[in-house]
Amino acid sequence: MDGYLIRELEGIQRPDIKDYNQVINYQAFEKGLYYEMPERSICVLNNEADLGLLLLTPFPLFHAETRKSLDLFLWECRYREYVFLDQKNNRSERYYLPFFLRINGDVDGGRDKNKGIVHLMGTWPEDIPAVYVQTGEKLQVLVRLALLESLMRRGLDGVEVLPVRIQEGGAENGGL
Repeated sequence: MDGYLIRELEGIQRPDIKDYNQVINYQAFEKGLYYEMPERSICVLNNEADLGLLLLTPFPLFHAETRKSLDLFLWECRYREYVFLDQKNNRSERYYLPFFLRINGDVDGGRDKNKGIVHLMGTWPEDIPAVYVQTGEKLQVLVRLALLESLMRRGLDGVEVLPVRIQEGGAENGGL
């Protein structure tokens, strides 16, 4: 089985959020406790960030436009909304944090970094187009081709996509 890891591009200007620890509840996200996170959060930016269609910092955030692709494939996905306010440029962007299935695993980038192997400790159900792969303290987004194509048709930018070979088996999934 094949999939695609979505990674942050080098050189991307990450958002620097004012009062980060009060706005972003990363521990609740890390533990999959979506009910401890507010339905909507306002993130005032301290810098001019590259606000693309997919942000991987502070956690995976899908722009309102790319959420439409997720909604085509995921009917029962829970989301939290984040509104990014860029006061210097007088603009705002809406992003959504999806709560995908988490699977513990390990990523081997390969020698040339153009093809990798993802060793999953559980199984990735065929009907689920995206999962989070928990590799130690790092969380990565793994998607199937159909979802990736839909995201690309919407203009996916700011990330790199690494094709990977999936090897399943081992312990149970890491939870929701």
